[in-house]
Amino acid sequence: MRSHVESGKLIALATTGIEPWTSFPNVPAFDEQGLKGVNYDAWPGLLGPPGLPDPIAERLKRAFVDAFGSRDVRARLDAAGLVARGGPPEEWATHIRSELALWRPIGQGANIKPDP
Repeated sequence: MRSHVESGKLIALATTGIEPWTSFPNVPAFDEQGLKGVNYDAWPGLLGPPGLPDPIAERLKRAFVDAFGSRDVRARLDAAGLVARGGPPEEWATHIRSELALWRPIGQGANIKPDP
């Protein structure tokens, strides 16, 4: 997305969230333009099955922290306009629960069914 904006193929009118994105510092957020509550944020992440042994979870976490800490991965994310964030598993679980609480009624109201 960032490359398309920088090349002029797309014009960024606003970003979601309360504040501008660091990758688009000159593009105002919807919130700043008076469109309150447009705070969608993509949240790709790593999930494991229930009961995943702690040593395996910790090993995976370390591998991802190392990968996202590398200069090459950071450069690729920055080029795409993305920011890697991390935190403890409990924080991630809380975030997922709050997102599900927000989006589940919207999906149900639109009769959207998850893939089996």
